[in-house]
Amino acid sequence: AAADLAALKTAGFDAATLKTAGFDAAALKTAGFDAKVLKDVAFFNAKVLKDVALFTASELRAADFTVAQLITAGFTVAELGNAGFTADQLRTAGLDAAALKTAGLDAAALKTAGFTASELRAADFTAKELKTARFNDNDIIKAGYSDIQLEAAGFKKSLLGNSWSVVSGGKSGSSITRKRRLRLKKSRNITRHKGGKKS
Repeated sequence: AAADLAALKTAGFDAATLKTAGFDAAALKTAGFDAKVLKDVAFFNAKVLKDVALFTASELRAADFTVAQLITAGFTVAELGNAGFTADQLRTAGLDAAALKTAGLDAAALKTAGFTASELRAADFTAKELKTARFNDNDIIKAGYSDIQLEAAGFKKSLLGNSWSVVSGGKSGSSITRKRRLRLKKSRNITRHKGGKKS
């Protein structure tokens, strides 16, 4: 049967005609029709091409199926990620941060895709992971992490209240209170003034 189908293909019968004649997606794949032809000419959907013809997510992506269509077909988030879909494409298709984390995407990839610090905290990313991904320090602080989690990420609580600052390496928006800034400025002025007297 496979040889007969291959002969029919060679003779010029297209995928749509052969489908109408009763050949399924698996048989047509074996005969040499690729996923794009089976999609565009024979009008097989992604689920049939996955379950019957055993095409991979990568092959169906190359055939121009969308993320949403492949999700409906039953591919896992990990399979979609391995197929080359970006975190932004997966997010646009409706997948949340927790699903993307389960698929192995890190905080930096989710940040690039537009997820917020709060969304990543809800997906169980640590404050330290967000810090490594270069989220804004104030956004990390406001995301709702506990004091212990913030301290583990390198933040230090101000003695003047409930504000936080970065112990070291905080280039992206350290939270320092106005009082502390004024105190530091005053300290520098006093030191400079004393230095002027000695000279």
